[in-house]
Amino acid sequence: KLEEIKKKGFNVQYEKDFKIGENEAILVFGSPNPAMGGLSLNYGNTKYSVTIAAQFPASEINDRDKILSSILASYVDEKIIADPTALATFSLDVANSDFKFNSSMSQLFYYTINGTGNPVNNPFENQIMVVTMPAFENFEARKTYARSMIQRYKNSGISIPAYEDKEIKINNEDAYQISYNGNYKGKSLKVYQVVIGNSKATIMFCGMAYDRQDELYQQFIDIAQTLKIK
Repeated sequence: KLEEIKKKGFNVQYEKDFKIGENEAILVFGSPNPAMGGLSLNYGNTKYSVTIAAQFPASEINDRDKILSSILASYVDEKIIADPTALATFSLDVANSDFKFNSSMSQLFYYTINGTGNPVNNPFENQIMVVTMPAFENFEARKTYARSMIQRYKNSGISIPAYEDKEIKINNEDAYQISYNGNYKGKSLKVYQVVIGNSKATIMFCGMAYDRQDELYQQFIDIAQTLKIK
């Protein structure tokens, strides 16, 4: 997306394509804030991708050089079996459903049918997406966020004629539920969303069913009831 951010006025001062080991890589130096410097390193292959971003005061050249040396020394140890859910601030029980853990990206965690498919690149994947966020100020703030997602769905191209919402309880935590039948690029979908939180974290759970809609929708409800904040 480098060309896109350039068009928006992002000041890219330096960019270079090269290789880290056998991985294709791109290094970008720039920042939207003149007072701050920024470095972004991206590399990977068909198995994984790595993004490392850093910021520092623009005048601190020594800090920039130290950061650059550090990130250029990074590598992926494929012998280590990492737990992709280790940083999740929630637990979720999908044992009695068709869904299994698929993948994670930053603070987004995806569950798909049997854990297969590509929910990131396939917009019609039956999926559950769980987003972990910092704690919100109170329930009303979480409720406002949950409602704001409706407009975000619409902005992404989903037609939503109407939706239903209500306050519920999940494991003694206040939660806000939104559900709707929509249409995306000519294909109908059924969505079940819950936003739950406390003083530790906020969690958004969103299930999208393009096939077997009623059946998977009920699974969304059942799975959401197992949500617990760690």
